[in-house]
Amino acid sequence: MKKIIAVILGLLFCFSSYAFAADSDSSRLDGKPAAFNPGHVNGYFIWQDKDGLHLRTTTPGEKHEFTGTIHTDGAFKNVFESSKETNNSFSLDKDHNTIDFKFATTGGSDGIDLNVHRATYIKFSLSMDNVNVDPANIYIGSKGWHPDNYKFTISQDDTLMEMGDTSTVIVIADSPFWGWWNFPDGPYGPGPYRHHHW
Repeated sequence: MKKIIAVILGLLFCFSSYAFAADSDSSRLDGKPAAFNPGHVNGYFIWQDKDGLHLRTTTPGEKHEFTGTIHTDGAFKNVFESSKETNNSFSLDKDHNTIDFKFATTGGSDGIDLNVHRATYIKFSLSMDNVNVDPANIYIGSKGWHPDNYKFTISQDDTLMEMGDTSTVIVIADSPFWGWWNFPDGPYGPGPYRHHHW
């Protein structure tokens, strides 16, 4: 009987370890989502690579308004807008830890590129056409996984959960946020933000 219990416990441990590994693998932030195809799909795309963190919006052609807030416990640096439109906007608060944006995207893509300095989490709250965006229209990392809510937090550890922050979906990042280092041109790099229109 004891052997049977030991075997069952062993199987349960292996299964839970596999499930944790699968979940960790599915929630990676690194790499551009494979589904990102500007002008052919509708939604938000979020990823990081060696150049920093990227957020993009795109539609199959019809106009949609994308609005949202990005917040961190660190600081955002080298923030710039990548856009084909001239009426898009974003603002970075005086503490450099909160970004509000508004993009009117018609085909193609709009977005923000940035570096994250000494942060343990990044919170997102995303809307489309003045309503909370369907999480199915949010794609994160190379595998394009979807959060469970329009409001979610990507964290490097589970401290927020330990502190009782259950108001948002918490996702553990698989690697540190790129761009945490100090920049040579001052505490916020070569300027707090820049706008690029293409």
